[in-house]
Amino acid sequence: MKISELLELTQSKKIADIAKESLEIGEKKTVEALKKAGCYSISGKRGWHFNGD
Repeated sequence: MKISELLELTQSKKIADIAKESLEIGEKKTVEALKKAGCYSISGKRGWHFNGD
């Protein structure tokens, strides 16, 4: 799964649910990977975000 697809899914589902249903890694590893890729989460806004391509 591409990061852009994952970011799109986070707008409607929790990371834990996405990791359980679609990924082979757990929630903590998924969050760690998103942070390393430069993604961020804003308190009060649903989902994860990334500025750029």
